[in-house]
Amino acid sequence: MKTIPIALQSHYEGKARTLAIGLKFTLTDGAELAFTNHDRDIEVSSVTYTASPKAQLESLISTSGFQVDDTEVETLLDDDGITFADLQSGRWDGAEWELIRFNWKSTADGFEIVKGGRIGNVTQKSSRFQVELRGESQDIQQTVGGITTPTCQWRLGSTARPAGLCGIDLGPFTVTGAFTGVTSRYIAADSGRAEAAEWFTEAELTITSGANDGRRRKVKAFASGQFTFSLPFAFDIDVGDTYSVHAGCRKRFLEDCVAKFSNGRRFGGHPHLPGVDKITRPPEV
Repeated sequence: MKTIPIALQSHYEGKARTLAIGLKFTLTDGAELAFTNHDRDIEVSSVTYTASPKAQLESLISTSGFQVDDTEVETLLDDDGITFADLQSGRWDGAEWELIRFNWKSTADGFEIVKGGRIGNVTQKSSRFQVELRGESQDIQQTVGGITTPTCQWRLGSTARPAGLCGIDLGPFTVTGAFTGVTSRYIAADSGRAEAAEWFTEAELTITSGANDGRRRKVKAFASGQFTFSLPFAFDIDVGDTYSVHAGCRKRFLEDCVAKFSNGRRFGGHPHLPGVDKITRPPEV
């Protein structure tokens, strides 16, 4: 049930209303960016909402039933706020958003939360980009419940649902190093690595210095000290850039969960269930 502050509700019921809209983004690293359609910057509940023509709140669509609420915002890229580098590096992936309505003439009246959710698709249009703001009702459309699969369903190191009950402490399986050779934003090597081929495959590598400091990518392949990433880093990788990476898990029962991590009792799959070929095979006479 939606709660509206009493003072703001009284303002709603009045004849002359001085209302404005505020849109706040909370990025995955905790940073906040807030915009308003008011003609000047304004502070609401200790958050400063910037009045900028670079951010344009487009049509707000509230659907009935359980369809996804769909709100779009279009804004200019800005070195002081939303940058192309941040978009490319994934800093905005999974960011939360909140749309509020308030009385700009008396912000002490409080505010009403109109809707909120997480960011969906981002479409770039030259120096502008358009962000799809997906409402919380989208979660209702997601598949809920367990599935049967021969490979593990858990996220490596997870301890609670929905990520899973893997329970592995990644600390002992995490190493650090520095790149000694770089081929591209996809491929970099550390000649000091002596781990077996594929040891880091499906792991997550985080660069801890240089232009990509704090950025992370999944390791697509690893062999002879060379890392191949599933996606390129946002900026060029330099020789000497440091990194941190944990052992990878390819979700296999014997090869990974048992032999590599000694964690077979927590395997999140069903490796011994008969496959389709066996189930559909005619009876033996």
